[in-house]
Amino acid sequence: MEIDVMKLPKLDYPRYETTLPWSGRVISYRPYSVKEEKLLMMSASNEEATDEDIARAVIQVIENTCDVDVSTLHPVDVEWAYLKVYSASVSPIVEVTFFNETCSTPECPTEIQTLLNLESATVTGLDALMDAGFARKSNGWLIMLTSTVGVIMKDIKEDTDFKADYNVVLDNIKAIFDEEDVIDVASVKREDLIDFVEDIPKPSADKIKEFFKLQPYVSCTLEAKCPVCKVVHTENVRNLTSFFV
Repeated sequence: MEIDVMKLPKLDYPRYETTLPWSGRVISYRPYSVKEEKLLMMSASNEEATDEDIARAVIQVIENTCDVDVSTLHPVDVEWAYLKVYSASVSPIVEVTFFNETCSTPECPTEIQTLLNLESATVTGLDALMDAGFARKSNGWLIMLTSTVGVIMKDIKEDTDFKADYNVVLDNIKAIFDEEDVIDVASVKREDLIDFVEDIPKPSADKIKEFFKLQPYVSCTLEAKCPVCKVVHTENVRNLTSFFV
């Protein structure tokens, strides 16, 4: 006796649009699926997972849900896209904990539960790099170190720490150029790159430090009212993706 095998219906997802703040590109996106939510939860709950592991999971979800190649996006656009996908998948209104360190009354709680509206997210500093004289080149940023030699820096996240030993600089240089050649750092030995960075003149090193400080960022304003003294606290919350993975 033959059994008819029924095909299950294909699920349709609602699709939405948003304008990426850095590139100005309009992309469409959908809510993430149960399978994709599981991927995020597994990366977040794994005690051995690194920040890079979690970032890869977020990028994978964006790749699956948005009609965009994440590798072409500035970090600000990546975070913006993920917040939009999260809002569509869960809710744009999320409950968070505000750690109260400013109330003067002993009876005031040290933790206050409040709501954060992801729809209020804004981007700060989009023009700061340009205004400071940094120029775009080869999908990166051109910084002259001398009159003839310069580097092309990657697009970096606003919360990337600038280290005094310049290890973070090594990891974020795309290319080194002079009047004749452009050298991809992937073809350069690490020790040679270290020597090059350590020889950068102090004024040029300060310019690189400024580059790190001026990165644009996505943020939301968080308000929390103390239930005891009734004081309303405000905080500018950055690195939002880490809250919602």
